[in-house]
Amino acid sequence: MDESDNPVVDTEDASRFEPILINGKDGMLVMKHDVVTIVWEMDSLLFVLQARTSMDMAIRIAEGVRYIK
Repeated sequence: MDESDNPVVDTEDASRFEPILINGKDGMLVMKHDVVTIVWEMDSLLFVLQARTSMDMAIRIAEGVRYIK
């Protein structure tokens, strides 16, 4: 992802902030309080997932996203 294209995600006091791969695409994972945020690029589009679930479940949801043209 080009840094100028990154959405603003609140990482202050996050318990986890790390790069992640979603279906082979670079992304970012942030855990803050009980919210997991995953941001990744797919087919030149930027996707943001926010969920009040486990990190593993959020990753599974993100990996299940398919872009249909």
